[in-house]
Amino acid sequence: MYKLKAFSVISALIDNTRAQVAPVGELSPMALTYAREKEYLNTAAAAGHMLVVFSSTQDGVNQQVDPVLAGKLLLINKWAYEQALAGTFTPSTESFRTAFIRQFGTQYSLWSIGAMVEAGRNIWLPGVIEVRDQADDTKQYKLWYATEVFEQQFDEYEIKIVPPVEDLDVFFLGRAAVQTALTDMTHDIVVEKIMAAKEGYPETYLQGEMFEWFDPVAPLDVSRRIKTYWSVIIHGIAGRNIDVIKEAIRDYILSHSDHTKDEWAKLFPEIFTSTEFVFVPLWGNYSITNRELESGLYSSVTNALAGIAQLKQLVKGEGYTPEYLETNAEVFGAAFKAVTVMVAGGPHNRDGIRSFVQRYTDYINIDTTNTDFGRMSPETRRFVLALIELLAVAEEMTPDSAVPVKFTRLIRDGVLYVAYNLDRFQLIVASKYSYNDATVTNGSDDGEPQF
Repeated sequence: MYKLKAFSVISALIDNTRAQVAPVGELSPMALTYAREKEYLNTAAAAGHMLVVFSSTQDGVNQQVDPVLAGKLLLINKWAYEQALAGTFTPSTESFRTAFIRQFGTQYSLWSIGAMVEAGRNIWLPGVIEVRDQADDTKQYKLWYATEVFEQQFDEYEIKIVPPVEDLDVFFLGRAAVQTALTDMTHDIVVEKIMAAKEGYPETYLQGEMFEWFDPVAPLDVSRRIKTYWSVIIHGIAGRNIDVIKEAIRDYILSHSDHTKDEWAKLFPEIFTSTEFVFVPLWGNYSITNRELESGLYSSVTNALAGIAQLKQLVKGEGYTPEYLETNAEVFGAAFKAVTVMVAGGPHNRDGIRSFVQRYTDYINIDTTNTDFGRMSPETRRFVLALIELLAVAEEMTPDSAVPVKFTRLIRDGVLYVAYNLDRFQLIVASKYSYNDATVTNGSDDGEPQF
């Protein structure tokens, strides 16, 4: 199968005002960082149009774009822009779909079309389209026109890791050796290594992830643990995801060491397992439904078996077996719109803290403005404030929607979550989108594979 993913630059729409990016036809500086290597293609037959190819693969292997194909796709872009200028398209996607089928129906099938975006007064273009070759539907092309849509939807990423020490195997030489190695890796050396790893390519994100080294002599002795910081260079918003970051760090460690995964897991359990709580709000339980001028409220009452059933449908990840969830399921009420929440702690949580009550022993469901809010510990208060924000995002988010920078979009086995790291625990909230997704709740997915 051949897949091409590209952005369509339209010179006439580019906004040359400083710090401004046109909503359609222009790539933002951030979007340009989503791939280290890109192809820039144009043709005289479509002057003023350029295809910026972020991904071109044949059966998952990178492949240079065929210039003939690029020319054909550029002619689609030229036609789309000219039709937009002529006022053919409206805010309705059907206006584009009808015109596209009439013009290209014998050559391509319009597999999907994103919401229309206004490029100028009465100039409308779709944020993105997916096109397949009529003669061979294994040839698939995804073309973005709107920068914001591209920034949220492009699903490929590259991650590079800069470790906290020169030789990873030093972590097996004892506490004193580890402390010395970490001290020797000065800030200046770390910066030099990051610059070398970047190889001159601007990154989308550069962040440091802290993981504790557990002393194998006394793994339960908190005082003997040592903080280590791993620098992560990310290209593409899809890489800003704690699951894929941990996977990248694991892959780096195992490829630079002769020790096994099980041996490393004893030293860095947080890298090789997850310390988390997964929350499933019962989005379908309303006490007061939405009204025209007033939002509804969720129910604070649930059937216990029904709640556990939802937990089993929407909690994904290693070790979350039905038996585990039945044994460890907990339920509580949240301040956000009175929603009832099912929760399960990760089976591999640090220090064996798998119970929500064990983690937040003083949790009470009251409004943050209530004077009793201050009776909870600072850590629990931080959790409550974070959960309210997470629930607000999870209620509205879709696979393509914007997510606040401090949160990350997380997808496990087709379930969409929003995630946030708080006090070294990952809080993961199931989206209302997935709660209402029949392919998830029915336990099957008969749709087309993700492009």
